[in-house]
Amino acid sequence: MFFIVLRKLLNNKWMVACLLVGSIVAVAMISSIPMYTDGILQRMLIKDMEAYQQRTGSYPGRYLFKLNCFSYYKPDSRYGAFLYFRQNIRDSLTGELDTPIAAQVEKLTIDYIALIPEVQKVE
Repeated sequence: MFFIVLRKLLNNKWMVACLLVGSIVAVAMISSIPMYTDGILQRMLIKDMEAYQQRTGSYPGRYLFKLNCFSYYKPDSRYGAFLYFRQNIRDSLTGELDTPIAAQVEKLTIDYIALIPEVQKVE
């Protein structure tokens, strides 16, 4: 049986050569798909980030840190906790990101504040 197949191959040399070249080209095309896919996805990611930045005016990579001092801290230690967390975020967390900081925004919102005057007004 093996000799019959070998004789058929020797009689059709061009067909065997074309099949071999076709198989090599097919394997090369299939093995190159992941490389091109990664390149296309990287380009799409960059284009999407650039479009987001132009559309919104802010950078696509952002970190948001939120601290609620009112609920978790006593009135005497709220300001100290705020200063501690602000300094901790600026020093340690920004150093761990290993990327340059292009813009930094600090927003302080004071809600639920009740003030009592030192001298009460008599009506």
